[in-house]
Amino acid sequence: METILVVDDEPDVCELARDCLVAAGYRVLQAGDGDEALRIAEAYTDPIHLLLTDVVMPRLNGVELAGRLTRQRPDTKVLYMSGFTVVGAQHELLSGPGLEPGDPILPNLTHLHPSREGADAGEL
Repeated sequence: METILVVDDEPDVCELARDCLVAAGYRVLQAGDGDEALRIAEAYTDPIHLLLTDVVMPRLNGVELAGRLTRQRPDTKVLYMSGFTVVGAQHELLSGPGLEPGDPILPNLTHLHPSREGADAGEL
């Protein structure tokens, strides 16, 4: 089972992402900010396959978080999310570690399915 670390300073967003991912069969770790995410990652001994993080957060933004986390866990992939439009100079903020459009994330994340067993059996 793949593990996803979801980080957002908006509790409703974090909970919605968690609920959807758990329903799709993923193990989800949840943090309300970058500092908490680093503490969770440090204490969690199994692999974290994906960091799903908000870009704009107080204290430690998502790009800074991704940089720190991927130095500790280089196999962790990063997917950014934001409620803000990224334009002009803000685009440079996202030039850190992360995925390019079309990069594979996790085997079943692109086709969220109500039943993980169904997805594993090829019933998409």
